Amino acid sequence: KNKKEYRLKNIHPNLILDDEYFIGIDYSGKKLFKIGLTTPQLDSLGGIDGFSWLAATRTLLTFNRSKKELMLYNVKEGRANSFKNVVTYSADQGSGNIVFSDTSHATHFLKMKTNTLKTFNNKNSSYILKKMIWDKKGEDMFTFFYNKDSLKVYRTSEKAHNLVFSHSLYLNEHMMLDTLFNQVKLLNDERIAVGIKRRNTLEPLTNQPEIWLGADKGITPVNEQR
Repeated sequence: KNKKEYRLKNIHPNLILDDEYFIGIDYSGKKLFKIGLTTPQLDSLGGIDGFSWLAATRTLLTFNRSKKELMLYNVKEGRANSFKNVVTYSADQGSGNIVFSDTSHATHFLKMKTNTLKTFNNKNSSYILKKMIWDKKGEDMFTFFYNKDSLKVYRTSEKAHNLVFSHSLYLNEHMMLDTLFNQVKLLNDERIAVGIKRRNTLEPLTNQPEIWLGADKGITPVNEQR
């Protein structure tokens, strides 16, 4: 057993602690710490903007945003993988599966248990991957792509990347889909709820100019403007 004492500062509460490892990150210093609790070993990594611990495959995932680099280290097998030009990613804690996209708009599905990677090319597309949601088993990913006009939703797995839904962003002259996709919900792996918002439409201009007087709390009434 490791009987050493370690003192770390500015560690974010979102940390990992189990029988074998402590893993924590200092976001202000962009530094990740990994301590072996059964062996006297402390490792630190710099330039880290985020991390995940995939307990199912004993894999540490780290991301460097400025380098667009995704690093994967399997502590059980001592195996490491690195992926460049990564724009966004998502990992399922239960299955250990990972989906990420790169600067060429390709979508990649990585199954960590078998260390197999499937790539679905999407080159020269105007659609950008904005949102990713796992199904309950962590085996399929629903990926949301959009451009200035429409939305496309794909069901992505290690076997296929199939289009399951497409729609215009604009529902009518007043409402549209919320392209931040903060309110997306997957219901029973069969239905998807997407938030909507009002369209940013400008009020029509009137011929009557508005005059603001410094002593007034609002717009000067029309009868006082004349």
